[in-house]
Amino acid sequence: MDIQNVRNSIKDGSFRVSDHAVDEMQEDDLDLNNVLHSVENGEIIEEYPESRIAPSCLIFGNDYETKPVHSVWGYFKKKLFSVLVTVYRPSQEEWLEDNKTRRLK
Repeated sequence: MDIQNVRNSIKDGSFRVSDHAVDEMQEDDLDLNNVLHSVENGEIIEEYPESRIAPSCLIFGNDYETKPVHSVWGYFKKKLFSVLVTVYRPSQEEWLEDNKTRRLK
């Protein structure tokens, strides 16, 4: 997956936010602008090509306050359309300090 496809769909307004992502943003005190900023300066850290609805990826980036954000985006290549599936602040229990590497269980 190419992060630029997600960025382009955001720039073009060709994206939607799932109800689940809205709930998670509220829970983690995030707003959509901060999430979109994290995608603009972020990178793909995991890919899920076999996702149920569309290939998706986990993007790590920082919000305007340089706090870490993880967001999962599905991308519909034929429609040039993205969906924000979920978003959260990475926990130090699950992620190493770089916020890119999962801790081994």
